[in-house]
This record gives sequence, C-alpha cells and structure tokens, in this order.
Amino acid sequence: MATSRQITFTIPTMLGLQTSLDRFDKYLVTVHPKVTFWTCLLLIYKPKLPFQLAKIVLFIPFSILKAVLRCFGFGPGGIEKDSYAARYQRDHYGGYTPGGGSFASYQSYGATNDKEKASGWFWFFMRLAYMGMILHLASEFPEQPPT
Repeated sequence: MATSRQITFTIPTMLGLQTSLDRFDKYLVTVHPKVTFWTCLLLIYKPKLPFQLAKIVLFIPFSILKAVLRCFGFGPGGIEKDSYAARYQRDHYGGYTPGGGSFASYQSYGATNDKEKASGWFWFFMRLAYMGMILHLASEFPEQPPT
C-alpha cells in the first residue's frame, strides 16, 4: 500500500508581505543603501541575471537526471526502442501507461526540450519593478552635502 504525504504551505497575506518588505528595508536597504542601489541598477540593465544564475546552479543536477533518464531509454522522441524503459513498459504496463505515475513523469521529462522562452512583457515589468525600487531608495536617502 502506498503511503501518502501531506504537503502544506502558507499563502502569504498582505500583512506578511508588508512585514517581509519592512525587514528587507530595515536590514538591507538601511544598512547598505549603496549596495542595494547598485544592485537594482544592475538588475535594470540585466533583469534576467538572477534567473540565469539560478538556472546555472540548477543546471548540473537536472542535466545529470536527464542523462540518467536518457541512459534508461527515455529519449527526446519518447521511449527508445529496445531500451530498459521499453522493456519495463512492456512488462509492467502493456499498451497502457497510466498518467501521473513515475514512469509517465520520467517519459515526459526525458522528452522535454531544454530551451524555454519567457515573454518580453515579463522582463519589461521586472525592469519597472527594479526602477521603482531605485526611486524608493532615492527618496529614502537624499544626497547629503559633505561636511
């Protein structure tokens, strides 16, 4: 009998978001305003940078998983002929593979294309958000004359 797991997560409320932004402002922006300013400026110029860095970090384990799946026969065109995956499918499922199971997930992931494209509007709004952060920083920390 298969065991079930319950996964719960908290949906943030407006108060929780406000508290998080207040902590961000208190602990990062107030303490390091120049670093925050230059980071936001960099993100306006290269808004995809955090996502590219995350993709680089996640690329290694996902590429290892995809290589293992390809070795078992889960190829880009589906299950490869005369492979371990084909024999497993024949012996356990016959002509019908149930959706939502592990085998179907492996088959789907093995057949995925690695290239994804995001909408240009997404990056436009990301730039607007970063510009808003810079304007907020500029209003919070006016230029002080040297003493």
